Amino acid sequence: MEATILVLGAVVFVFGIVSVLYGTFGRKERRHHSQSEEVMGRVLSINGLAVPDDFPADQFEAVYTKLGSTYGGRDEYRVFIIGALNAIAYRFTALAEYDESFRALIAAHGTGPGQPFRHRQERDLFGFFSNVFSVFEALCFALFAIGALSTASAKFPLATNDDERKVSWGKMRETYRSAFPADPILNVLDNIAKDFAFEELRDIRNILTHRAVGARSFEVSAGSSTRPETTTIDRLNISLDATTTAYRRRDVVMLLRLGLNATHKFAEARL
Repeated sequence: MEATILVLGAVVFVFGIVSVLYGTFGRKERRHHSQSEEVMGRVLSINGLAVPDDFPADQFEAVYTKLGSTYGGRDEYRVFIIGALNAIAYRFTALAEYDESFRALIAAHGTGPGQPFRHRQERDLFGFFSNVFSVFEALCFALFAIGALSTASAKFPLATNDDERKVSWGKMRETYRSAFPADPILNVLDNIAKDFAFEELRDIRNILTHRAVGARSFEVSAGSSTRPETTTIDRLNISLDATTTAYRRRDVVMLLRLGLNATHKFAEARL
């Protein structure tokens, strides 16, 4: 009888521990999901995706609506432009999720954690910057495909895989300058490509993709605690803190809005 009581007591104790742990981690998990849901805003008509509320949805929808209403039956639109516009929306949503996750990891574990939290921070940094520049590359490809819908379509070849691979910001701007030498879109495209934020985002993506995970340097003032006051990612030459992704996300929003606005005005005037 006593043995039975002891066994039952042990079961109740274990069940209580499991319940507490489940409640604790469950609340954390629910908070994580609610944070992700909080940043979601408008649902895009192109794909039903609920994008973050800082995504320039009005400008995006204007481009999508204009092109679809005029060229919805053209292969250039269905094959190239729809794919590129979808990429812009999906990549932006992904970079927002990586931004949220990275900031949560920095807040919870600081800038110099051990494993596995260091790995998770590096994962989110790579995911953030990779998706950031994918947004701009997709915008570039969409613009090139829009050129293929224009009266200067011969200057914008997309007939082969090799043609597609050759599309870059440099080639796209050069082709627009040749085809539409006086169009206002040229100044906008030049301003985006020469913007410090654009160049920095491109360079960071290239380093993280092709070269290195940057070492972290820590500075601690004399007499302070052992917690670092500043942290720097050496190869990237950027500070590491909760704003590392957050303010660069704002740069992406600004540049993407400029690009989409210019794209819509070009389409209205030329297509």
